[in-house]
Amino acid sequence: MPVVIGETHYETSAVFKDKAAAMNAPIYFADQLISASHTHASLDHTYLNIHRLEDRMLLYPDLVSDLTGPFQPKNLLTILQTMEVLPQIGIEISRKQVRMGLRQVHSACNYMGRWQVLQASKPTIIADSAHNEGGLAYTMTEVKKMPHDDLHIVLGMVKDKDLSKLLALFPKQATYYFCKPNVPRGLAANLLQDQAHQHSLVGGSYTSVKAALSAAHNNAHNNDIIYVGGSTYVVAEII
Repeated sequence: MPVVIGETHYETSAVFKDKAAAMNAPIYFADQLISASHTHASLDHTYLNIHRLEDRMLLYPDLVSDLTGPFQPKNLLTILQTMEVLPQIGIEISRKQVRMGLRQVHSACNYMGRWQVLQASKPTIIADSAHNEGGLAYTMTEVKKMPHDDLHIVLGMVKDKDLSKLLALFPKQATYYFCKPNVPRGLAANLLQDQAHQHSLVGGSYTSVKAALSAAHNNAHNNDIIYVGGSTYVVAEII
């Protein structure tokens, strides 16, 4: 059975290669075989050209997907390389079918919670379930790049996270609305607020996720961004 790995990392690639060799499985690193380049940007769709690196053949010109967010080009490379490999095990899916499927992932799979645009403008509201260092670092970098006047962050977390590492990733130039997701693991809003203040993240605490979002919406102006996240449980309460 073939193995497809999305990204090549020095620390882990040898492990994948050794395991694949032990299982007599061909292995493919997507980022070594195909590349993605943006054609233009949109909040609700991802637009890419996909090339094969070996000969620069354009495999998917003007590929459109409703999978959105700054991380999706990498995810899509993994998906598309897998589609290229599937014929080896007798599964034939045409590139036309791949195009159709990627265009309607949300409706076909009820895919929710990753860089989900709840409101496109006046103000823009984005919910994202990134909750670890890698995901949050990437997401926060992209949020800060988006054109906006002020940034409002509705933030809730769970008790068993390393808060110091996670909170260090959030921008200081934002207004925070701390809340507790309604699950037993949820961290009390006032405790999160206290920890956040140690990282110069300033804001108030609220009795629920919805109350925090309502306050952010009341305070935001048309050219602002509201980001909702910190935990999958926080996002689940508002979508």
